[in-house]
Amino acid sequence: MFSATASFYKEYELIHKCSKHLNKLIGFPILIMLLSSGMCTVLIMKTVVQYFNSNALEHYNVMVVGIARCLKYIFLIVALCFFSTITVNQVEDLQVILQETLNTQELSKMERRNIKAFLQLTKDNQIVYLLGGVVKMNMALPLNYCSICTTYLLIVIQFSKFLD
Repeated sequence: MFSATASFYKEYELIHKCSKHLNKLIGFPILIMLLSSGMCTVLIMKTVVQYFNSNALEHYNVMVVGIARCLKYIFLIVALCFFSTITVNQVEDLQVILQETLNTQELSKMERRNIKAFLQLTKDNQIVYLLGGVVKMNMALPLNYCSICTTYLLIVIQFSKFLD
C-alpha cells in the first residue's frame, strides 16, 4: 500500500504543477479573448437586432453569421469550463476515496499516516483554474458570460437611439 500511496503522491504533484503552469499560460490570453469576443458579440448582436427590426430579409446572411460567431465563442468557453470542472471533480472523487479508505479498511500505522498526508495534500493544494488569477473557470462561467453579453446588448441598444 505504501508504494501505491507514494506513486499517487508523485502523480498528484505532477498534475498540480501542470495545472499551475496551465493557469499561467492560458489565463491572460483567454481573458483577453473573452473580453474582445464579448464586445464583438454585443456589436454583432446589436446589428442583428437592427436588421431584424428593419424586416430586411436580404440581411439574413449577416444574422446567421452573427449568431454562428456568438455560438462559437460560447462553445469555446463551455468546452474549457467543462474540462476544468472534470479535473476538479476527479480530485474531489480522489479525496472521497482516500477518506473512505481511512474509515473502512484496516491499515497499518504507517499506511494510515501516508494516506492522511496524501489527503491533506489534496486539500491544501486544490486544483483551481483561474482566468487572470481572478475568474474561476467552472460551469457557471458560460452562463455569466451570456448574461453579461445580454446585459450590455440591452445597454448598447438603449443608448444607440441617443447616438444615432
